[in-house]
Amino acid sequence: MPIGRLKLDVVEAKDLRNKDWFSSSDPYVKITLGNSSQHFKTKVASGQNVRFEESFSFNIRDDNKTLHFEVMDKDTFTSDDTMGRAQLELASFLSGQPRDSWVPLNSKSGAPAGQLRVIITFYSEGAAQFPQAGAPAMGAGQYAQPGWQQPPYGGGFP
Repeated sequence: MPIGRLKLDVVEAKDLRNKDWFSSSDPYVKITLGNSSQHFKTKVASGQNVRFEESFSFNIRDDNKTLHFEVMDKDTFTSDDTMGRAQLELASFLSGQPRDSWVPLNSKSGAPAGQLRVIITFYSEGAAQFPQAGAPAMGAGQYAQPGWQQPPYGGGFP
């Protein structure tokens, strides 16, 4: 039985470790809601301090207790590499107020692997501003700028 909807804004990541030998990393974020089949991933960015500015919406049920994040490095000729992982217990986010949080990422060995900034808002079923599940909820450019500067993209093809 659904109890509401969770709006997740994946804003940015910082201090990611470069997983590529000859170029910069191309991170993206995979998001999975507990034991449900609901999952999404962000667009691919470039660098170790990146902005995603993407929003997702999940249906929340009584048995959904954890939100899983996995920051991956997109690779062309090999399988994508895991840059860092984190999970959040949803119980502390069910107040209805938006929570802007920096989530610490850890490598497979447990070492620090950067941080992921997310904004989480829970809407109980029947709320006036109930977002549609799976639909992007916000556009780019509405978040505060980070405290660091992302270098201009210098790669690509001539």
